[in-house]
Amino acid sequence: MYLLLSATDQSHHQLISMLDTLLAKMDAETKKKKLQEEHNLPMTIKLEKEMNDMCNLSSGIREESRMEGKLEGRVETTIEFIKNIMFKRQSSAEEAMELLGINKAEYPRYLAMLQN
Repeated sequence: MYLLLSATDQSHHQLISMLDTLLAKMDAETKKKKLQEEHNLPMTIKLEKEMNDMCNLSSGIREESRMEGKLEGRVETTIEFIKNIMFKRQSSAEEAMELLGINKAEYPRYLAMLQN
């Protein structure tokens, strides 16, 4: 069975393929080579700068996501610590947070999460 693609579909698929290359976890030289060979893009100074900007953007997004994941994990762990202290010491959430050295400005945030 053959699938016939319109020119618009082919352009769309080629664009997606180029974006996949730009956002992939590979070094810049490999990306440049792949874009030149697979998409016939001549690597001009301007295009190389734009490609580097896109690579930096994707790296920044990945790093930001990683940091958000770490922070979320810390919050979940802190909630568990608060619950354990409350249970073992029969103390209030505020007392547990004080014992853990949590900044008082953060108390409302943790109290809201404890209620869920």
